Amino acid sequence: MSLHPNLATREAAGDDYNLMFDAWMGWDVSYTLRMIKSIEKYQPLWLEEPLMGDKLDQLKEITANCSVDIAGGDHEYTRWGFQEIMKKGALNIIQPDTMWAGGILK
Repeated sequence: MSLHPNLATREAAGDDYNLMFDAWMGWDVSYTLRMIKSIEKYQPLWLEEPLMGDKLDQLKEITANCSVDIAGGDHEYTRWGFQEIMKKGALNIIQPDTMWAGGILK
């Protein structure tokens, strides 16, 4: 097994499994773009929440400048917030947490 954690994950999972990484809102734009370059060869489906969810302009910058889809939105609670995410093109994959947002019909 490789010492590089992403390669170790890919080797352990094999090519038949999808990888998704979650940064838990702990990175900044430059670090995220560097990490994308590091993990893109492992073909992850997405990178989740590299930044705080309210940093829409920075998320848009990341989304526009990387090869891996950026996911998030589970800390957004309103339809207006989701509309802003979509209008700005801040995320490739929007993942609302329906329990926090009041259900799927609100």
